[in-house]
Amino acid sequence: MKYSKLILVTLLIMSLLLPCFGAQAETNGKTSVIVGVAAEPDAFFVCHSVNGTNMDECPVLHNIYDTLIRRNVDGTYKGLLATDWSISDDGLVYTMKIRPGVKFSDGRDMTIEDVVFSLNYTAATKGGAQQLVNYKEAIATDDETVEIHLTSAYGGFINALCNRYGLIFSKSYFEEVGEDGYDAAPITTGPYKFVEHVSGDHVTITYNEYYWGEKPAITDITYRVMSDVNTQMIALENKEIDVLLNANITPLLRLDPNGPVTYAVTSAATYSTLMFNLKPDKPTANIDLRKAICYGINKDEVNFGVYENMAEVADCTIPSSFNARPVSGTFDSYSYDPQKAKEHLAASGYNGEEVRIVTVSGTKDEMVCQIIQGQLINMGINATLVACDAGTFNDYVSTSGDYSIQLRSGSSSLMDADMLIFSYNTDLLTTKFDRGFPEEFNTKLTELTWAGRAESDMDKRVAIYTEAIQMCYDYAVNEPLVYSLNVVAYNRELQGVEPGPLVGIYYIYDWFWAE
Repeated sequence: MKYSKLILVTLLIMSLLLPCFGAQAETNGKTSVIVGVAAEPDAFFVCHSVNGTNMDECPVLHNIYDTLIRRNVDGTYKGLLATDWSISDDGLVYTMKIRPGVKFSDGRDMTIEDVVFSLNYTAATKGGAQQLVNYKEAIATDDETVEIHLTSAYGGFINALCNRYGLIFSKSYFEEVGEDGYDAAPITTGPYKFVEHVSGDHVTITYNEYYWGEKPAITDITYRVMSDVNTQMIALENKEIDVLLNANITPLLRLDPNGPVTYAVTSAATYSTLMFNLKPDKPTANIDLRKAICYGINKDEVNFGVYENMAEVADCTIPSSFNARPVSGTFDSYSYDPQKAKEHLAASGYNGEEVRIVTVSGTKDEMVCQIIQGQLINMGINATLVACDAGTFNDYVSTSGDYSIQLRSGSSSLMDADMLIFSYNTDLLTTKFDRGFPEEFNTKLTELTWAGRAESDMDKRVAIYTEAIQMCYDYAVNEPLVYSLNVVAYNRELQGVEPGPLVGIYYIYDWFWAE
């Protein structure tokens, strides 16, 4: 079901009983927070053309950089570097009035040239091309006005301007240091500035004294990398961290409701979908084995075991709240059927080969994969699980290809069925590793995703994406599981913490400690 409400619970203080994992966070009257994250943020330039980028950096990036506008958790928009904006009647021109007097964190002025350069540079990267849909160019019409021109109208473009590819950086500094230099020591216009990154341990940011807005109540933030679920909970209970992003719901529900920690839950623009490796040397190259796995997975057990039945069971990759999403029942989907699973397993000729599942440790995905592994073992499949850090996971998926099934929950800030283009359009895929999908599948999905992006008629778009989803079923290239939840757990005295549909994006500028 769709679930969006605030639930208050508390945690028992166990500092006398449990070991300490670092300096204990103070409890009140503070100007600092320690935020626990499972996956390490390790890229601090907006759109590095070589290094991989993902949602792991977003908790940091959206607090040190600014976009022109931001999307609030309630779906409204707020001006940041833009004070006003308008969209032409034909949807081809977005006009932005740029805030005067903005400085970067090293004191240099932000100019209209920085805005134009940032957008044009980012849009030319592979990631930017995926997000800034139908982008043509940005031009300055005067010292305070930028026009963004599109090749054709795209309804989700306003949301694209709010994501990481709409973040603005300094043209002059970039020309001095390049991508690697910017990544190592970014200068930014947001309320916070980068301080340090200690690999495997933490990222620190602090108040940007050149920030154009009012000084935030929270001035110092440490993102603490904690990949183990048990360690996360102990640290939260012991007040070694103040906030836990993307928290697991199950342990929170079991805690005493009268203590100092609370949490909030909302439906997320996030989908959990198993992706199969179809390369010939993998057992999952056999379509009958893939179908056996799809029929053998009990998604209700996943929903109960990880989300306490609060998530929505998925029938396709596209979340139900997204624009142009196919109507359930108009396409085929796999549902739990042990008998069909047995039949396809027998037809596959499976003979005990290892089916390796890879995912990121310390995340809800790891819990999902543990359940899936158990279900596959019960079917007679030799399923093994590798839960690793985000960098190692990316190596598995993008470089070595040494897996049969992978799970990394995805999210789309565009909140549109166009999200399929990022996974199945071979013209745009940034993944180095060939997943072995049949050529006719790749060709057709590339064709369909381009068509869905270009089409303006909503009914026609729905029909296009329905065909694409049906092909994913026919070829059994994936198995959608659930549409996830965004859960954040935090000290009750910390105010303003509110999860939105985009996992990882929190504006700490809005947070403050109660008096």
